[in-house]
Amino acid sequence: MVDHNLVHYDLATCSHRHEILATAVEADQGCPVPVTLYHWSPPTVRAKITLVMSPDVLSAIKGFSSLGTFFLPGHFDISKTLSELLEAAPTLPSQEPTPQLFTDLISQLAMPDQGSLLRFFSFPVFSNSRTEIFSDGLLPVWKWVKLDSIYRKRGFWEAGLNKAIEDGEWNGGKNLVLLVRGVSEQTRQTIVAGERKYTSFETVPS
Repeated sequence: MVDHNLVHYDLATCSHRHEILATAVEADQGCPVPVTLYHWSPPTVRAKITLVMSPDVLSAIKGFSSLGTFFLPGHFDISKTLSELLEAAPTLPSQEPTPQLFTDLISQLAMPDQGSLLRFFSFPVFSNSRTEIFSDGLLPVWKWVKLDSIYRKRGFWEAGLNKAIEDGEWNGGKNLVLLVRGVSEQTRQTIVAGERKYTSFETVPS
């Protein structure tokens, strides 16, 4: 396949949009910190994976939104609490988290005496599964696409989310469409080691 067809093949394969809720502790700009990614699928919010990266790079993703910074207790179970709040809502909110919705949810919680500042973000990803970002037991790999870029229009499948985004921002600018798929640990290690670069969804072993 030529490059143009590879881009459209991956977009057609990873056609299912999912909303990601991301959390990170308040830190100096650019500092890498643990960032936890949740699958936002009202009324369920489910943790998927925690990565160490600078959350600031997420702003290069098309559809990125900063949802605010909130003071929350250290033992705060985000998945359980948000799922319960969404379940109790009189009407099911839209699939996309918004700053106003998030503020309304957090305002229902009692202010803790001790805790830490947590930053919340959201952004869309596109996968080949209608119901899951990637299946349990698999690990995510990521790829950026930008059809209207005058430079490169897509990247390689990367094991690191930050690496995929940084490559996309360097070669394509902002407003990157982010694709994701699940792979085995063996395939992920092959990608990490740089033993092979995968450009198309169909070439990546599961």
